[in-house]
Amino acid sequence: MNDNFKEKFLEKLKSAKIKMHSRWYFISKKLVLVIIIVAAALVILFIDSFIFFTMEKSALWYLPGFGLTGLLIMFVNLPWLLIGIVVALLIILEYLITRYAFAYRRPILYSALGLLIVITAVSYAIKVSSFHEQIDNQVQAGKMPMAKPLYQKMGVPKPKDVNPGVIINIDQDGFQIQRPDGCPFMVKMTEQTRLPRNYIINDGDYVLIIGRTNDGFITAEAIRRAPVRLFRQVITMPPPVEYCNKMK
Repeated sequence: MNDNFKEKFLEKLKSAKIKMHSRWYFISKKLVLVIIIVAAALVILFIDSFIFFTMEKSALWYLPGFGLTGLLIMFVNLPWLLIGIVVALLIILEYLITRYAFAYRRPILYSALGLLIVITAVSYAIKVSSFHEQIDNQVQAGKMPMAKPLYQKMGVPKPKDVNPGVIINIDQDGFQIQRPDGCPFMVKMTEQTRLPRNYIINDGDYVLIIGRTNDGFITAEAIRRAPVRLFRQVITMPPPVEYCNKMK
């Protein structure tokens, strides 16, 4: 029976169209796969770190500190298109990586989780650096036109009813802030305004305010201290009155 099997196998082998390839053929295939994996990883790192950067720039990064209200605002304003692109690329990257022997026999859950942790950690490290900030400054200065659509249109827009600012004046009913764009706003405080425990408002404090804006006034629902890095691009010279009126 073994002889019959061998004969049938040899006949099929002879009749089949088998192409012989050199060693360099397989090396080049592996090389192309490595290049695609590296390129996909770099694209994911760039987009993912950009998401982190634009979330911080728009103050979205700090909204969970306001509790459920902040989380809801954050969820609504997340850049879902960019997140979808990252997820799709991660799936493709995971598929490509599993074609290698070192990852092929590992459970896909462990491989995917390890990949997600590495990508997130490296992306956050890029966000902490000045990489995206330097590109954004170049775009704001009218340079790097190819990056303009991403940095000015694809990022996180300023969430509605969220206002960062520097306190420049305090009175009995509230205080006045200067936003990062240079526009002044009056902040009204009520009995329902939530403040951090033991926090006393002082001139020069950097704050983040959730509240409705109307005619140049912000009725504060909640106020928290804001990190100084949120105000990297504070405008020292007052912007045109027309611009500030439009923002109100």
